[in-house]
Amino acid sequence: MVLLKRASLLLSAEFILGFGLYGFGFLIWLALLRSIPLAIAFPLASGALVIATQMAGVYFLDETLSPLHLTGIAAVLIGLALIGISTGVEK
Repeated sequence: MVLLKRASLLLSAEFILGFGLYGFGFLIWLALLRSIPLAIAFPLASGALVIATQMAGVYFLDETLSPLHLTGIAAVLIGLALIGISTGVEK
């Protein structure tokens, strides 16, 4: 997503690489859905995507994180941990 946003032209190297990685991510998502229930996979992937997007914005796009953003990231991490813990308990 970062490469797609940074791409200045539709047929630039950044856009093509970003589009390819986006497609690869879709294939990984399909593989995960075959092995993990959707009720577990979707919240984990969504939460991880939120955190990864924030970190990519800081690292690649020189964006800043406010204390409220950091609090949100902490809340997402706690939620991910709770899903992981509850998944382990149910087995």
